[in-house]
Amino acid sequence: MLSFSKTNSDTDLIGGILQGGKAENQSLQFLYKQHFAAVVKLVTANKGTHEEAKDLFHDALAAFYEQVKSGRFKGESSIGTYLYAIARNMWLNRLKRSTYHAAYEKTLQNEGEPLDQHAHEALVEQEKTNTVLGVLTLIGEECKKMLLLAIYENLPMEDIAVQMGFKNAQNARNKKLKCSNRLKELLEERPQIRQMLSEFRFA
Repeated sequence: MLSFSKTNSDTDLIGGILQGGKAENQSLQFLYKQHFAAVVKLVTANKGTHEEAKDLFHDALAAFYEQVKSGRFKGESSIGTYLYAIARNMWLNRLKRSTYHAAYEKTLQNEGEPLDQHAHEALVEQEKTNTVLGVLTLIGEECKKMLLLAIYENLPMEDIAVQMGFKNAQNARNKKLKCSNRLKELLEERPQIRQMLSEFRFA
């Protein structure tokens, strides 16, 4: 069992996440306790707030979690370095899109370490996922849930009918068809997003 001690190795923490359950929760809590402060310092020193740092760290931790679960995290850098690199580049991207754009070239001037390649891949995947979920929201929450269950999670229509409260599987199929048609209409003039959705098997 993990304890909140600085002696926990990266191998222990990765093992806890892969094990799932209580061990996974303990590993994530430990990572939060050990590395959150560094992200707060990064964000608050560069035009951000404590709450923004909290959101950013959760996003970075989620990206790292997906990398571990998928087997793409190879341990070529320490977890701390990896998480910080993801958070740093997420914050850079937010600054680019924000009202701080004019000051972008002057920010993070003391944070010049190169981004770990795997951390970059995690960042890209997280950005894609966020874009996909954002587009699906445009067709309504019910349709978003339907397509996530049917296409992304590949659940049988019988299970989807139960989860979504449809009378039977045929009603669920009809709803899926309507939602798919609505998504196709939305993507008619959005070829770049359509390509991204195809990677997630939605288009």
